[in-house]
Amino acid sequence: MSEFDRAMKLGRAYANKAHDALFGSTSPEEKAMKELNEALEQGAILQKSEQQQATQQIAAMSEEEAEIILGVPTNAPYSQLKSQYELLLTHVKEFDAKFPDKKQISARERQRIEKAFQMLSAKADPTEKRFGSLEID
Repeated sequence: MSEFDRAMKLGRAYANKAHDALFGSTSPEEKAMKELNEALEQGAILQKSEQQQATQQIAAMSEEEAEIILGVPTNAPYSQLKSQYELLLTHVKEFDAKFPDKKQISARERQRIEKAFQMLSAKADPTEKRFGSLEID
């Protein structure tokens, strides 16, 4: 590179810097610092994790979803609800034993089953809940 080319590039750089200073254009570094400061002031928006989404879905479960999860109608007797609940929990325990590395999946399914049972058993007759599972001869 000749000295003339070097001098031209230096002159162009100073001219660009002076132009930016006069007309308010900011450099990429200044833009980056401005964006960083704005982000720090406003706070970053974080994506919800799968676990948080699953927890929200479980909390917002409807009766229809609870029926599908347990596989029994809303007006089923408490004894049927309880037996289906226990059967599904045994399947979850078996899955947990077979695949110990997938504990999050089994925990999420256990939560879904428990929430569904809780919703459907809330409508059951309290007397049936209390005395229905007793085995009296």
